[in-house]
Amino acid sequence: MISTFEDFQATHSEIFWLDLLPHTGVWTTNVEGASKNLENANFFGRFDTLHTAEEIREAIYFTPRVDHSFCLFLNNVILVFSSTREDHDRHMDQVQKMLWGQFMCHYRQKYVSFAPTSLRAGFTIDSLGDAFSVTDVGAFINVNGREDRGEGN
Repeated sequence: MISTFEDFQATHSEIFWLDLLPHTGVWTTNVEGASKNLENANFFGRFDTLHTAEEIREAIYFTPRVDHSFCLFLNNVILVFSSTREDHDRHMDQVQKMLWGQFMCHYRQKYVSFAPTSLRAGFTIDSLGDAFSVTDVGAFINVNGREDRGEGN
């Protein structure tokens, strides 16, 4: 289930929305079915990488088995989403192999594997017609030293 910004505000009402702007982006895709896959996702995973958005974009572009039908990225973080546990396990493995194949690293202590909501993986996702507003609230909480009281892995 994707979590909206309202879900996040219910847990963290002390955080003003303008503070989240550096961690927000708009996600659009031309991959058939990607939006539907995101809306129907039941499992979410997260890779905090040591690389820029441009490097992640190139890695996804040059890796044939990884595309935007099951993952998106914002800044240096990759969010993986799937509807079934088996698909999610396979998708997480494909992204992990992509990172290893491109000699890219990620923070193991910030790795999230089988979160039941996008908020538990550190993201809020709001529909904007054919696009989605994606906010990396996990990065905001980490950068600002706030403890994530309401969400566990």
